[in-house]
Amino acid sequence: MELTRPFSGIRAIFLPVGKPPVGTCEFASDVCLSCCASFGGQNVLGVDCKERALRFLMNSESVEITSKIRSEATAVYWFASGDCPSSLGEKLAEVILLLSDLGINQNGFTRNVSFWNKVRHFSNIGLTIEAPKKSDGVGFLMAVPNYETGAVSVYFDRSLVMECFGDCTYRCDQCIEEKKGCFTEKLTSLLKED
Repeated sequence: MELTRPFSGIRAIFLPVGKPPVGTCEFASDVCLSCCASFGGQNVLGVDCKERALRFLMNSESVEITSKIRSEATAVYWFASGDCPSSLGEKLAEVILLLSDLGINQNGFTRNVSFWNKVRHFSNIGLTIEAPKKSDGVGFLMAVPNYETGAVSVYFDRSLVMECFGDCTYRCDQCIEEKKGCFTEKLTSLLKED
């Protein structure tokens, strides 16, 4: 079984979309769920593939998950569909730390604040926020979705670093190589200091 699938020039983790018990998006807003590209024809992976990935994550130990991802990918985008359910927060935080120690580039976005607080210091995983306040965004990666265009505005330390998806011509592998977007030089150097 493949755990990761091709996505934006790297490999990604796809999980079931929707509110539990059907999906993993327990913190998604109603507008997010109604506009989700994963519900429409834009996502060719079937529900069964995403459910298999979720079962593997739920039923496997952290070391086994880490080994599986390492055998499939040199860079991983977390939650290309779905999100980190609360029940997997501790385990996936451990996996992300292990992969980080192995030098595996990781990015993605989550709405699970508790999980994000565990991984933000050693990964390029940002917090998705619908309507940020002025106090949001200090010293971390944040994504603000634009549901009309399908783009995501990626901010670091309250500064816009990139517009992703939608009409974006960059792929994750290009951003890693050119140190843009989620892999902006400033953010990457901060992660190395922690």
